[in-house]
Amino acid sequence: MLAMGKRNMAKKNSKQPSKKTSEIQTEPIATAKPSIDDAGREEKIQQVALPESSLNQALQNLAEALQNSRSQPEPRKRFARFAEQFNTFRTILTNLLLISLTLIFIFIAYRELTKDVVLIEPFEVPEELGKKGYTGRAIANRLIDQIDLIKTTAKTSLERKQFIAEWSRTQLDVQVPGAAISLRSFLEYIKEFWGNPPSRIGGEIFVQSDSLSIVVRGVGNLTKTISGRLENLDEMLRQAGLHIYKYTQPYTLALYFYNKNDEKASIIEVVEYIISHEPPDDDVGAYNLWGIVLHDQLKYEEAIAKYKKAIELDPKGIPVYGNWGNVLADQRDYEGAIAKYKKLIDLDPKNAIAYFNWGTVLQEQKDYDGAIAKFEKAIEFDPRDATAYFNWGKVLQEQKDYDGAIAKFEKAIELDPNGEIGTSARNSINAMRKISSKE
Repeated sequence: MLAMGKRNMAKKNSKQPSKKTSEIQTEPIATAKPSIDDAGREEKIQQVALPESSLNQALQNLAEALQNSRSQPEPRKRFARFAEQFNTFRTILTNLLLISLTLIFIFIAYRELTKDVVLIEPFEVPEELGKKGYTGRAIANRLIDQIDLIKTTAKTSLERKQFIAEWSRTQLDVQVPGAAISLRSFLEYIKEFWGNPPSRIGGEIFVQSDSLSIVVRGVGNLTKTISGRLENLDEMLRQAGLHIYKYTQPYTLALYFYNKNDEKASIIEVVEYIISHEPPDDDVGAYNLWGIVLHDQLKYEEAIAKYKKAIELDPKGIPVYGNWGNVLADQRDYEGAIAKYKKLIDLDPKNAIAYFNWGTVLQEQKDYDGAIAKFEKAIEFDPRDATAYFNWGKVLQEQKDYDGAIAKFEKAIELDPNGEIGTSARNSINAMRKISSKE
């Protein structure tokens, strides 16, 4: 573009030589014949000179036209300018696209390399069972459904492994251009090189008359045979899912049993398994959960012993301090309980549960103003805590502030309309209204 402008300036400043007009003449003056008299020669010269004057005028007009045309942008110049701008934009866009693709690749690679995957492979099934719709993939999918149900019941966010169907991974694969290997295959090779290949679980189904046997196979001691009938297939797969969790994520299994409320013995069995096997990652959680079970059984000293063991392993075990404080509160050791809640808050200043439990201890001590202050803090960090509003209402009820108590109970009902807290709040409101009507 600059070269084009410089070239235009050179044309603009050039002068047209006056002698160039003679080069364009077709009949030079010197060709006049000597036989012509003076008058004729003068006439001939005049006749020849006329074209020279007209030609000079034409050239001058042409020069002026060219000069005027240079002062206006030519279509070719505008197109060249547009093309240059377009190329610049295309370069920027291409660079941004390359950067985005690089970042996406890095993200996918990091996620794949750090993700702990358990692949559920299609089961081998008899042909007659497959004709009824119980294909190998169908059995694997129903097993994954049971695994997901166990995870949901466990109510944990500490799920480290992801259970997925083996064949579903091919739908997400990407072929690297110009290479004879896919992106996923390359990443799996890297994971194997690092010693972290994906675990694989499969198995077979055997049919004998009216009975059914499921053999689950995997790494280590995962192999297990479960027998039953076809109509109980989902229960058999649930048992298979529990067995898989024991050898892949036992802490999730322990939480599952705890939330089932009727399998305390199974919890202890799994907790002992966690503590006695590698890796030690879940040992703190196992001791903490063991302490909760013992607390529920009113075995306070045994529960405290488990909490102490958990703290030895992790001095910053936030949930452990809270649960230890709850045991001390049930033992009426209020000062000890508050000390544990304070320790928890030192580690986690926005822990709403610690403030709530501290408030309940003050409430039992009839320190109502102190209790209200702690319930306010609990609600500050968890505005949807219906229990904090309910207990706040109970404190106001003890203080004979019935209007204030009703307002807190109504808020608890709003947050938990169909739950236990909402029901208790309605009962409290009805009781206060009866007292008010008698007065």
